[in-house]
Amino acid sequence: MLLKNKFLLNSLWLIIEKLYLLLGGLFVTALVARYLGPSNLGLISYGITLSILCTVVSQWGASYYVFNYASQKPIKAILLLLDNTVFRFTNYIICCFFISVFLFYTVDENEFWIILCVCLSNVFVAMDVYQYYFNGTLRSQYNATISMYVKTGSMLLRVLFVLSDLNVYFFIIPFLLEGLIIFTLKHYKSIRESKRLTAESICSQEENVKKYKFSKVLKVKYFPYVLTGLLIVVYSKSIDFSLKEISGFSALGTYSALLALSTAWTFIPLSIGTSLLTKVVSKKSDTALSFLYFCLITVSLPILIFINIFSYEIIYYTFGSEYVVESRYLFLFCCGTLVSTLGFLQNRYIAAMDGERYLLKKTIFVALFCIFVAPVMVLNFSILGAVISYFLVEFFSLTICNYFFRNKSVLNVHLNIFNFRLIKSEFISFNTNTASAK
Repeated sequence: MLLKNKFLLNSLWLIIEKLYLLLGGLFVTALVARYLGPSNLGLISYGITLSILCTVVSQWGASYYVFNYASQKPIKAILLLLDNTVFRFTNYIICCFFISVFLFYTVDENEFWIILCVCLSNVFVAMDVYQYYFNGTLRSQYNATISMYVKTGSMLLRVLFVLSDLNVYFFIIPFLLEGLIIFTLKHYKSIRESKRLTAESICSQEENVKKYKFSKVLKVKYFPYVLTGLLIVVYSKSIDFSLKEISGFSALGTYSALLALSTAWTFIPLSIGTSLLTKVVSKKSDTALSFLYFCLITVSLPILIFINIFSYEIIYYTFGSEYVVESRYLFLFCCGTLVSTLGFLQNRYIAAMDGERYLLKKTIFVALFCIFVAPVMVLNFSILGAVISYFLVEFFSLTICNYFFRNKSVLNVHLNIFNFRLIKSEFISFNTNTASAK
């Protein structure tokens, strides 16, 4: 019972953190976006996009292996993290150097310094791989508490800068302070944690902890994760790159504002889906997955209708008049984020069915599809093309790319979403199982 409560509390803290940061972040993002305007917002968004590339190289696959080690052998995870701290920092700075060379030849001087400063300010965000350790040891409460306090301070600082009528460079400072404070707190807690675990291991004489070093062998072992991460970033951010190169920073800023709004509501289907997915995976039933999709689409439909009717008002009262020109695209964008949410849950289901290798191959195909589609659509339709690209890529990833898994089982899942006889049967089964569990 205690173990179950730990998992429940861990999940609850993750949801609370995401919900708080999402809603608070949306309010502050809207306020800052109104103040800075699309062009400056586009510059900051582009800097963040480039910093993600540096982060992937800096962390060197930590998001994959740390969580697994932390849940099975915490001392190995924490010692590896502490041992490769300098390695992560060095990787980030080297990546920033190459990015600065690229920017020097592609943007003007003012744009160069804004983008580079944003990129450099996120170095400590990249250094924070300790979040995976605390999640893996079922202590997400620690992550969530620190994030909520520090990010609240960061958001208040941005609001203060808006009220003080400061220039765009001041809005980079919160990125640096936020990452530095979170990293410092977690780093020193991890040092204390490593000393405690090491002492326990020595006393019990279970193993030689000195062997847990981030050696060249491990660097080579985890290099494929770096390539996979870069591939995911390139495909997920190829629309941003295309908009910047073809339509400029103003268009990228408007697209970023639309993206922030279109993802703000998805915590509702994602929270419900994450909760129900546990039962779906335990049953290993395609019909149960169809029932899950039916529930999420049913819950999302009223929200999408509301967004479609009041899209102009939503953008006008959040981001302001400079962004309302593209309000007609908000509904399509929100449909895309719903498809993306369904795809995320479906990937979790496929992974639970031992489909990790399939997901890796799928990622490669989706990346190639996006890299081809995004520039063509943006070139012909600008921001509308970017929104269409987003929808097409997520739809392609959810449907066609998954239809080759396990003898087209995913295709059957999709065909049965509105098979009301099966949905009714699954609903009864779900209620029966829940009642039995009580």
